[in-house]
Amino acid sequence: MKKSVLIFFTSLLLMKHARAIDFFDGSYGEALAQAKVENKLLFIYFTASWCGPCVYMQKYIFPDPELSAYTKLHYIAVKIDIGKEDGRLLLNKFTHGKRQGVPAYFIINAREEILKSAIGGMKYNQFKMFLLYDRSRASRALYKVLADSVTRGKMEQPRSKPAFFSRLLYNAAASKWKTGIRAGMNLMQLHGGGPGTRLRPGYELGLFFDRSLRRYTFQPAILLTSKGGYLKQNGIDTRINIQYLELCLSNGYLVKPLYPLKISVNPYAGLALWGKATMKDGKQAINFGNEFSKTDYGIKIGLSAYLGSFEPYIGYNLGLNNIDRATGSKMYARGFYFSIALIPGK
Repeated sequence: MKKSVLIFFTSLLLMKHARAIDFFDGSYGEALAQAKVENKLLFIYFTASWCGPCVYMQKYIFPDPELSAYTKLHYIAVKIDIGKEDGRLLLNKFTHGKRQGVPAYFIINAREEILKSAIGGMKYNQFKMFLLYDRSRASRALYKVLADSVTRGKMEQPRSKPAFFSRLLYNAAASKWKTGIRAGMNLMQLHGGGPGTRLRPGYELGLFFDRSLRRYTFQPAILLTSKGGYLKQNGIDTRINIQYLELCLSNGYLVKPLYPLKISVNPYAGLALWGKATMKDGKQAINFGNEFSKTDYGIKIGLSAYLGSFEPYIGYNLGLNNIDRATGSKMYARGFYFSIALIPGK
């Protein structure tokens, strides 16, 4: 393995100015012949026009000068579109007639023996490790591709279009703006609401869009949030519960020394949809006009972890609007929050 890594970085120094993977301009058969002449392996890449991860690979991974330099030095790279009949035939040759998605990658020799294979979108390090192959190792081929005549007999008629959810995931992987969902809980308190106030559990649930720029992340979101707390009035515990529809803009900064942690600052503004007060002797509706403000705003400050498609958040919700309209005193909805986000395609 040490020899493979040494060969890889030596290749980068020799061909630092390559701009993108240079795919062979010719047929698969011609590429095989060229590989024999140059004594190289073949890197086979199967793609499709509707494939989101393929767009991601072609836009963000293949243009990397280091990876493209290494590929040019050691491989004949062949790009095959399965949207064409001959492309589907070749994919079936490589998979022995089994249905398989794209992007798909194969490393083969000129005898059409498959040495390595992978499927799906890859990050930089994953693709780099896939390309590393030490030809001096005494390793056996995984299997050999089928002959054309056998493949045509096994070939299944593919669907004209992928399923809706498949296209949705493909597009999510290709788009710069990722769509995500967030769910979590909070422990809020009505600060300034008088003596005896204590924490009350609530929730948050919503939809957001994620845009990452190097270390910075922007996430505009719309959330349904439950806030409130407990008040002790005339010796009676009263539970205040208010539901808000909030517009938020989370700004995250990835701290390199603390990777994968991000510092998150999230200003928000919310509109109350409804509320209620629960006392020992029953329930009553909250009058927003006379007792509580219908709006709330503030800042959420905390940490999140960069874990790809999953991202946990923890922090403090600092309400800045006085929501008390009845007593003339100041009351702010504040407390701790924890949530988990799912961001398909990130």
